[in-house]
Amino acid sequence: MKRRKRETSLHRTVILVLGTLVVIAMAVGSALRPWVRMSRRSDLYGAESQTGIATVTARFGANSNVIGDTIKPWAQVRFHGRLYPVHEAVDIEKLHDGDSARITYRTGKSGRIYVDRVEPLE
Repeated sequence: MKRRKRETSLHRTVILVLGTLVVIAMAVGSALRPWVRMSRRSDLYGAESQTGIATVTARFGANSNVIGDTIKPWAQVRFHGRLYPVHEAVDIEKLHDGDSARITYRTGKSGRIYVDRVEPLE
């Protein structure tokens, strides 16, 4: 009987510690969010828009049965061998996985690429 109580107590302690760590991680993440935005803004300061060709790897919001502006379409592209999320997808219903598409992107001071827009080649 004592062994079972000891195991139960240990399980409760582990769950309590893990829960506390999750709450602390969420609080720290929320506190750091403005710093992350500021660092991205400074990284992109003065970056000029460029165009290129990328391959569409995923898309969301291309369902023509959905009515309304509640779903903002987005896509993911492969560009220079890496995957990038796209901020804005134009005519997403014309894009298909594996197709080439025109992208508008910026390169930050750090060398990181930010893809702003994707659209069909047409």
